[in-house]
Amino acid sequence: MTKIMNSPKLQMPLPFAYKFMEGVSFISVMVLIAIPIYYWNQLPEHVLINGGKTAGKGIELVVPIIGVLLYILMLIVKKIPHHFNYVVCITEENAYFQYTLAIKLMVWVNFLSMLMFIVECYSSIQSALSNNSNIGWWIVIGLLGVLTVVIVHFIRRMKNDGYKSITT
Repeated sequence: MTKIMNSPKLQMPLPFAYKFMEGVSFISVMVLIAIPIYYWNQLPEHVLINGGKTAGKGIELVVPIIGVLLYILMLIVKKIPHHFNYVVCITEENAYFQYTLAIKLMVWVNFLSMLMFIVECYSSIQSALSNNSNIGWWIVIGLLGVLTVVIVHFIRRMKNDGYKSITT
């Protein structure tokens, strides 16, 4: 992956569809926070974790906290595409194209990650309530598959169309 030290800094407006996805990601974060709050009083004082060990019900907050931190980190990082590593050399001519693809990729990753965190949080709480929610794993595996396809798609576009300029 190549990055030159003086990558151009550009203002990158997002198309409406990606702003909409960011809005859905924000709503997903609110849902991720709301799930444990909603079920908090129903959770047992001690929750069974791996290996037959138990932990306090506060363990159910780990997934939402990590999800919120990841969401915030992705929002911040998305604003500095000139610091990313790219598969092609960034020049004045291709910077807009490359930065646009990188930001779109970040929006997709954030969106799909939040969906995975929601599924895992809900599944974990249902398991703690002894509702045995194994369906969450199939959804997470499906979302991981979609995430992999999205990442490969954007990296291939960055590499194959990497030298396109604004006028192309």
